[in-house]
Amino acid sequence: MSRKSEYIKLTKKNEIQIKQGMNHAKQGYMFLKEHVFNYTYTFFYEDSDELKKFTLNINNNDFAHLCGIEYKNGNKNFGKDLVDNRINWDKICIKSDGTTSLKLAVIASIHLLFTTQSRIESGGRSLDLVYDKLLRTNKKILGLGCKQLSKEKLIPLSLLNLRTINRNEKKVLHYKIVCVIRKNRQTNLFELIDRAEFFDTEKLEIEFVK
Repeated sequence: MSRKSEYIKLTKKNEIQIKQGMNHAKQGYMFLKEHVFNYTYTFFYEDSDELKKFTLNINNNDFAHLCGIEYKNGNKNFGKDLVDNRINWDKICIKSDGTTSLKLAVIASIHLLFTTQSRIESGGRSLDLVYDKLLRTNKKILGLGCKQLSKEKLIPLSLLNLRTINRNEKKVLHYKIVCVIRKNRQTNLFELIDRAEFFDTEKLEIEFVK
């Protein structure tokens, strides 16, 4: 459950800005619903000469949280109500630290995280959020702070607007993503989503659907 002080009710003061940001949220949701929610993604990166990987699952129930929203009609219903244009605005709560509008400003670009235009970085801190790993775009757009459940398994904690975060790049370990695949959770079939030009997918020894 959320801490009582973490979210506050939508007010007239911030209502216009939040409602404008919902257009970006709708784009993000439509991408996630079609391409992410029903899949387990695996990201491959090279650490020196060693090929390493991690998996990431993002579910429908995570979407409201990624937007910085708590929906009193049920977080699992937020995305559907959003695309159906039937959000109950009286049931919308936003982050008390003011970061909801920052998340909404970049969530339409979340598709970039699932390509080789991204990289994985060591953990850090943003306000009260402490994360183990950061999956982020190569350009300073957005990142997904993640909790590391095991050596190769991550779950999402929070969406970060990188334009508002200053990290000491000299102290950050980062590795470019060289290949992205996904597995359908219902059929268990694998798809190749993206790869760097130099990367040979045969070394993965995985059969991909055409």
